[in-house]
Amino acid sequence: MKKNKGISLIVLVITIIIMIILATAVIISLNNAGIINHSSNAVNKWNEAENNTQDTINDLENIVLSEVEKLEKEYTLDYYADIQTAIAVINESNYSDETKKVSKAEAAVAVYKDKENLPNLVLVTDCIINTKLVPTVNMAINLAGKTLLTNDVLAIETAAINLTINGTKANSKIVNANTNGTHTSIIKVASGKCTINGGEYNSLSNGIGTTDNQNINILVDSSAILEVNNAKINSTDQSNGAIVGVYIKTDATAVITNTDITVLSPGGLFSDAIDNDGTLTATNSKLLAYADHTANAAGNNYGSSSRAVSNTGTITFKNCTVYGAHSGVRTTGTVYVDGGTYEGYSHGGFYFAGAQTTSYIRNATMRDCTIKNGEDDGRAGTNKAGTYIGNASNITVYIDNCDISGTYFPFVLRSSGGESNNSVYISNSTISNFEKYIRVDSAESKNVKLFIGSGNNFTAESAVYKEENTETTNVDYSTAFPNY
Repeated sequence: MKKNKGISLIVLVITIIIMIILATAVIISLNNAGIINHSSNAVNKWNEAENNTQDTINDLENIVLSEVEKLEKEYTLDYYADIQTAIAVINESNYSDETKKVSKAEAAVAVYKDKENLPNLVLVTDCIINTKLVPTVNMAINLAGKTLLTNDVLAIETAAINLTINGTKANSKIVNANTNGTHTSIIKVASGKCTINGGEYNSLSNGIGTTDNQNINILVDSSAILEVNNAKINSTDQSNGAIVGVYIKTDATAVITNTDITVLSPGGLFSDAIDNDGTLTATNSKLLAYADHTANAAGNNYGSSSRAVSNTGTITFKNCTVYGAHSGVRTTGTVYVDGGTYEGYSHGGFYFAGAQTTSYIRNATMRDCTIKNGEDDGRAGTNKAGTYIGNASNITVYIDNCDISGTYFPFVLRSSGGESNNSVYISNSTISNFEKYIRVDSAESKNVKLFIGSGNNFTAESAVYKEENTETTNVDYSTAFPNY
């Protein structure tokens, strides 16, 4: 008899089904044991390690490579022996003139055009300039961790262009150091816009600057715009010069963010971190004006302009730290505040002295303090108030959710100098650390008045002279604040 050596289709199907069932059981068993997951995790960790290794290589490469070497990987750079030649080439758009170019080893600066076709000048080494730089086309200057040193009256002047100065790499600086009797300005924005990103901008002088001709580090002329981000602006006079960190003229605009502006003059008079006659917005910045004493030798002009900020225009402060030897801010203009600490000797955080002005302060600390550089000479500080309103008429100040303290007075609302129609509206605030309570001059004919609204951590009876001109209300004055 013949034997059937094959298998039937039914047997084959059954065999396949059994194998599938067995395979499924094995996979489930392995998965329960975590082997597949471990295998998948191992692959993921390998890929992650590989990516991290490449990131580490890139980071090490960026540390080792100079700024210029990094740029060479992406752009074609032309090299020049000095910065004046490079500025002239950019101004004239004369990039093809090979006679002006040098080798990289001989270069002080390099020039390239970025992806937006904007000319960029980058420092290859520390540079000294003997004449001011005058860019006439839109461009960027990359300090690249180097120092641009000038002994001239002015380092950079711009007009009708957009200039960007990049100092984000550590140790990037522009320095104007001259102790021989000339002004030591660094930047004048005559028109157009100047944007500063990072870096230090240091001015050093010796007895330079007077009340009428201050030694200004950065000047923003009428109709010009200054934007500063993450930078440090330092102005130091070794004697008694009148110095200013940033001066913003009428109709000019400045926006300052995450920036420290510091002035230091031992003489102390007429020196401000910022003078603003235009429009200023300062956010998360430190504005500091240090002086060794509060008065001139005669004692008849005590710290009259030694403030962090002198304002005749409009300022908005957001979460700033402000200190001045005489007052943090003296303003005859309009001030908007949201957050921050404002302090000064004698007249405290704010000295409001502008007729026909209305200002708003919320979420802030205002206080007087001791001299932070030098010693109290005893010629000033008779008020020692957290903030001060006087020297003009028709001043209105709204205060909400603030902490106000002063050695003598938390704040002063004055009419004793002939002021009239000055008013303060306060709600949701704390008054503390005072010796003589709130001073509100009581001349009824002058119509000077304090309105104590709701939510305050003090009462008119306990915090104000009983004979003074106050009115307790149930108003939450935060509702009177505009958006800013």
